[in-house]
Amino acid sequence: MVSLFKINDPYRLVLVFFLLILFRLPYLLNSSPVSVPELEWLVLGEKLASGAKLYTEVYHPTGPLSAGIYWIFSEIFGRSPLPLRISGILLVFIEASFLSFILINHKAYNLNTYLPSLVFIILLSFFPESALLSPQLISMFFLLMAFNLIFSHVESRVKSDWVVLYSGFYTGLAGLAYLPSSLFILSILATLILFTNTVGRRYFLLMYGFITPYILTWLYFFWKGDADMLMTNFFMSFAYKSTNLPANHITLLALISGPVIFMVFSIFLIMTRSNLISLQVIFQNFMFIVLITGLAVFSLDYHFTPLCLIVLFIPMSFYLSQLFVIIDRRWLAESLFYALLVLTLGNGYLSFFGIFSVDERLSAKKYIPAETRFEVITNGKKVLYIGDQPEVYMNARLATPYFSWAISKKYLKDADDPEILAEVTQQIIADSPDVIIDGENLIAGFFSRSPQLEAKYREDGEGIYYLR
Repeated sequence: MVSLFKINDPYRLVLVFFLLILFRLPYLLNSSPVSVPELEWLVLGEKLASGAKLYTEVYHPTGPLSAGIYWIFSEIFGRSPLPLRISGILLVFIEASFLSFILINHKAYNLNTYLPSLVFIILLSFFPESALLSPQLISMFFLLMAFNLIFSHVESRVKSDWVVLYSGFYTGLAGLAYLPSSLFILSILATLILFTNTVGRRYFLLMYGFITPYILTWLYFFWKGDADMLMTNFFMSFAYKSTNLPANHITLLALISGPVIFMVFSIFLIMTRSNLISLQVIFQNFMFIVLITGLAVFSLDYHFTPLCLIVLFIPMSFYLSQLFVIIDRRWLAESLFYALLVLTLGNGYLSFFGIFSVDERLSAKKYIPAETRFEVITNGKKVLYIGDQPEVYMNARLATPYFSWAISKKYLKDADDPEILAEVTQQIIADSPDVIIDGENLIAGFFSRSPQLEAKYREDGEGIYYLR
């Protein structure tokens, strides 16, 4: 397999596409209708398609660029997960192809190879959700464009202001899709400082291009009178964490322990070889900086699911491919490749099907939304669930803006504040849910202080309220 992809033939990408489909088949054939993160994107898109305004009429930390994509998908396809899955697979293939083209064009290796595309799709098949159309995957597309431009600047003797400006702009777009990805601007800055003699004007252009998407987004929300909600929902999302985290740092990294071990071995081999030209050494260092930045991005994820690992896969694909390029003995390269393939895909498959898991919280039972005890009363209804259990909306529609519990709790936990009481009352009356399920025992405080709400709902069971 390794020798097949060492050939500089773009038609190898056709095989990459078929292998991507093959690697995804076990997940596609055996998964439930949606995973928990996928359900949140579908509910968010459905709410926006119904006419709700992002961040003011639906509280969620998803970036505006990704939210806009989910809104468009919901407008066209409704709450069907299939278009998101197909689009995710296509985007993975596009990114895998683009990664190889970047490395070939910039002579990152001693030979032109499409191995990075192959390794990239293997890494993106390590867990069922990894190839979904996620904010992380969307942001990765813009990061690849930014990295391509910044390295063009590094290797070019004739420097261009526009290249630096656009690299900052694409990094800003990546942040609009997935805010933690904005930290990769630090990788670009470090690269310019360490490996170029870039003049001060171009640092200004880089930062100007980077902040332009955020300024334009802020101006739009300011024009609509919603700039404060943009700040609360999006720009402050660095500080938010779901209270229903499926894993921790060690658990998630254990999922890709096999590729990490191979990557460390590859870095060791690279450090002990001296036949790299200066630009290749710079590329090695650039990817190492990106890897370190990716670890910081990985730690800032809201849900902290396996999805947050994919921000590491660009530099990991680079280093793992370098390993197979460096090794001259064909039998050894092939053996290491198949070992990587088994460790990566096998770990994901065994965990997904519940045969073996590094943590029971990452098993299919935890990761795929289970039928809740509220299924009968919420099916086909508009629902407000107070708490961090998005699976309640599996067959229900979201009522009111209170979707993300990390954001909503700052409003729903303070019924004694007159302003908050008036706002919550107005939101519930304006978008009256058919059923309110109070998982945190908070809504009774609003009912006792608001006769309007108390008159609209009747309690039937502890923490369950029905519209009269």
